[in-house]
Amino acid sequence: MPMGLAFEAGELAYYSGSAQILGEHTQARRVGGSAGPSFRVAKGVYFHTSAFASQPIRQTYTAVDDRGILTVTNMRVIFIGAKHSLAWPLSKILSLTAFTDGVQVNPENRSPVVFQTGNEVASVVLHRARQGSLTKSLSATVSGG
Repeated sequence: MPMGLAFEAGELAYYSGSAQILGEHTQARRVGGSAGPSFRVAKGVYFHTSAFASQPIRQTYTAVDDRGILTVTNMRVIFIGAKHSLAWPLSKILSLTAFTDGVQVNPENRSPVVFQTGNEVASVVLHRARQGSLTKSLSATVSGG
């Protein structure tokens, strides 16, 4: 169970582990050049008539937006990171997408969030928590040794 995390009455932690939030970003830059004739007006003095044309080039990439602890309880999904803290009731999660190294959570009224955990345990636990089919909590494991 993460230190400093306040649980509601009857709330049990099923999973807690390090995670990263991955975000998709776009970088734009312009590529092009100028062309046109130059006329000599006097010795060492030139008049340039040119036009500049460029095109925007957009590159999309994935980067780590935050690092922290992802916790799944029987009531909520909680992420406490260096930059963000997020929490959603399980009932407000519209869908999940499981990955071999994490999970994408699609909460109600918010953009999807991708958590990279390094394994698929978080996605399995989160899926089962939403179904209500988990029985052994993390708090029992932590207090038992």
